[in-house]
Amino acid sequence: MSAEILFRQKPLDGLTVTVGTVGYPVHHTISPEFQGAAYEATGTDMVYLPFNVKPEAIGDAVRGIRALGIRGTNVTMPHKQTAMAYLDELDPLAEVVGSINGIINTNGKLKGYNFDVGGFMIPFEGMDLNGVRVLMIGAGGGARAAAFGLTMRGADLVILNRNAEKAESLAADLTAYSGNPAKGLPWTEEVLKEEMAKTEIVVNCSPLGFDKYEDETPVPKELIRKGMFIYDIVYSPLETRLMREAKEMGAGRIVGGLEMIVGQGAEFFEKATGKKAPYELMLETGRAVLMKRAEEARKGEEKNEKQS
Repeated sequence: MSAEILFRQKPLDGLTVTVGTVGYPVHHTISPEFQGAAYEATGTDMVYLPFNVKPEAIGDAVRGIRALGIRGTNVTMPHKQTAMAYLDELDPLAEVVGSINGIINTNGKLKGYNFDVGGFMIPFEGMDLNGVRVLMIGAGGGARAAAFGLTMRGADLVILNRNAEKAESLAADLTAYSGNPAKGLPWTEEVLKEEMAKTEIVVNCSPLGFDKYEDETPVPKELIRKGMFIYDIVYSPLETRLMREAKEMGAGRIVGGLEMIVGQGAEFFEKATGKKAPYELMLETGRAVLMKRAEEARKGEEKNEKQS
């Protein structure tokens, strides 16, 4: 079945359950499309909406989830840590990681979850990460989930961030949790060059490659060695500049963020509905949406060029 034909058929009514995503901004999200396809395919009377919530309004938004009877929401940047203060309970994994990306409302009780860890780790299934050196760039909410996922699997982690104190703080949390020393370092050209020479896996958790930073990359391509594993958690565009240049330089494996965003979305679906998520359908839908957006953007650029 084509992912693009799974649009909601049933009219909205008072029995339709509302879920969504809370972030700022959220215009880029593809979650409504792939979640909607999953609801339609499983016969679930649920609608997924994007909620654009400014940082100063996050408390009101979380209280609104309870007041409006919203079944739950995903939580994206910049609210993955600040929203935690307004919840009734945290899942143990979310408590360990120190960030959430999902809230489930059960009879007015709000519980926070971190589905990002499981979503991020999907490409590492079957891999032995014990002692494998991983270089992570960025130290935000998504990075915390990725870092804990890797640390739980025994990876030797180095974190670079423009704000070195934030990287050091995350590294200290990881070390305290696992006993396996992690390092936090300043993200400078010199440090990046030195660490790239020693690493096997590179994970981009910075915003470079996404939205207004789409033409940028966190790693100059000359630092990418043949056979390296490059993982960019940016999911839009499907192929970021980092991924494209990694291919040019002969990287051994290149993974984008689509699997992560759909993987965490599948976990959210299962918590919110109690049903098995149609993961492959959700992945197919997400890919189709991103390809369609890319095609529309290309046509828009061509039209502008003709008019100029």
